[in-house]
Amino acid sequence: MLNSVSLFGEEVEQIDGSVRMAGLYCLVESKDETDNITIAPIAKIRNQLLRRPSGTIGLVFSTREFEPPVEACQRQRVEQSKSETPHVPYPMEPIG
Repeated sequence: MLNSVSLFGEEVEQIDGSVRMAGLYCLVESKDETDNITIAPIAKIRNQLLRRPSGTIGLVFSTREFEPPVEACQRQRVEQSKSETPHVPYPMEPIG
């Protein structure tokens, strides 16, 4: 599912998909690239999340590996949020 958001007739963002899981709402960014993934998709979804309700989280899927700076940022964020993240043992289901 690819959704576009327009403002004054100009496309301002694209959302690859969204998922609702046990009361969690997630934006999805997916990448099928020939090279490893840089920080750009992470920054993109972060900016999209800033425009959403605070309970929305982001999911990034890739067929390739992430560059070392991306992995370092991810590890730092995981350490910061270990106590905040609930374990949800339910399968994901598409929204809409």
